Amino acid sequence: MPPNSETEEELSRDLNLKGLPEIFSFPSSSLSRRYEDFKRILSSCDADRGVHARDIKSLWCSYLETYCELPNWLAVWTSKANSPAVHKVVDVIYINFPDLEASIEVLDDDNFIEDNEMVVPLMELYPIKNQLKEFNILSTATSLDQLRFFYNYIWKPWDVNDEVSEDWVEEHLEFRINLLTLDPYDTVRVRLDRLASQTVYNQALIKQLDASGSFDSETLNNEDETDEIIVEKYDVYLREEKIRKEVELLENPTLRLAKFRVEQNKKMENHPEGVRVSLVNPSSFPQIKSMFKTAINEQGLDEDVPLIVHATFQEALNAFLPGDVIVLCPGKHLLASIEDFSKGGTIIGTHDVIITPDEFNSSVMMNFMKNSSIKIKNVTLQTSNNSSETLFLNKDCSLELINVQIIGGLTGIFVNGGKLSMNKCSISQCYTGIEICCFEVHIQMKETEVSNCCRGLILDAEITAETLVMNEVKLLSNTSTDLYIYHYKNTDKLVKGDASLLKSISQISAESSSNTFGNVTIDPDSFYE
Repeated sequence: MPPNSETEEELSRDLNLKGLPEIFSFPSSSLSRRYEDFKRILSSCDADRGVHARDIKSLWCSYLETYCELPNWLAVWTSKANSPAVHKVVDVIYINFPDLEASIEVLDDDNFIEDNEMVVPLMELYPIKNQLKEFNILSTATSLDQLRFFYNYIWKPWDVNDEVSEDWVEEHLEFRINLLTLDPYDTVRVRLDRLASQTVYNQALIKQLDASGSFDSETLNNEDETDEIIVEKYDVYLREEKIRKEVELLENPTLRLAKFRVEQNKKMENHPEGVRVSLVNPSSFPQIKSMFKTAINEQGLDEDVPLIVHATFQEALNAFLPGDVIVLCPGKHLLASIEDFSKGGTIIGTHDVIITPDEFNSSVMMNFMKNSSIKIKNVTLQTSNNSSETLFLNKDCSLELINVQIIGGLTGIFVNGGKLSMNKCSISQCYTGIEICCFEVHIQMKETEVSNCCRGLILDAEITAETLVMNEVKLLSNTSTDLYIYHYKNTDKLVKGDASLLKSISQISAESSSNTFGNVTIDPDSFYE
């Protein structure tokens, strides 16, 4: 049930408190169930012809004629056209199915209604459970519940004059159903509600102005009407056309996205420099909004930052400028070349994001250049190429990894200098998890695990506990060695440096008989003077 709407259970309770008979109430059906029901109700008998907007009313007429009882059943008539709302016990004495109306006779003695017989919309009638005669009243109540939901939440005022849609059901029904799943304050939903109110007002105004019938070119040429009325009618007509075009844009995801891209390109022309946000393959406007909000919050950007939408990850990288932010939607993304991302920027995944090299990717999946600052968050980097490095860090480069999983490859991270920060990361199924081969480094590892590799962590440098800071780091189940240390200048430095580093590792796999530090390999033969 849409937010902020009164359910039939709530209405039933309200009526009982007012001393009115009990009506049928139905648990809120799932929107997917409503969608299937409406497709069945509004299906055309002619398979070669779509359902036009003008057919909708007659299809509801056919449905109600099949499932709704003939007259002389009792109902509670509930009308919110007045304030306060009217609730009356009535006898339904005639049903005009083509107009979806009923003639009723009010049974109580309230003086509110001068004439106890009147015509009301069928959707304002709620059959009561205890009838004076034998009726299949449940079927009637169910069919009216379907009718009420459709016209309250699915059908829009502009549909009445829709002559454009070739198949209204195929073109609009699913979107209207999905619209109800959005937040009540979603911009698209709020705008459509506002346009609906404007359309109702315009339609009422046209009825007041147009005494001769429909508003068309003949009306404009009617000499009996005053010039003022003609001009006012034409102004209303222009407003209706403007609403129709905006609705067409809002209800067409492809068209809306194309317009969005055009607007963003114009925005880019006005912002030739500075950070840009690129969204990769969002499936809907709510997802665009969510992904853009992620970038804004993560990077502390202004909301007027230029925004670009790309169909693929590689397309975003091809258009990348140093400093840009790329946000990836859930799913698998192929990578051929990181292009200018190697010079610095940010990649953020939403959730369940996997980046994998395509068949033409080089021996290094991501090779970061000197003097660059890189941030990667919430992604999985996965490769089946056992002869390639996943990440290659050059001198004077800064790489920050947050919640990144690296799976497969010759080496997970090869550090040839620079700064590396890892937080809540994991590396697995590589030949070597991390290899550090330069002493001009500054590395921080927190809550990070290297496991199920052949060799976990290789220190091929003058590494100390000051340059390699580890907090809650686990080296586990690496088949050859968890920690491999070599290239120290002398035995004293070896012992001190090694012991200091080992103390900062929270867990190392099973102890080895060759040393007392666990699964650790110390290679004295590789010392150099």
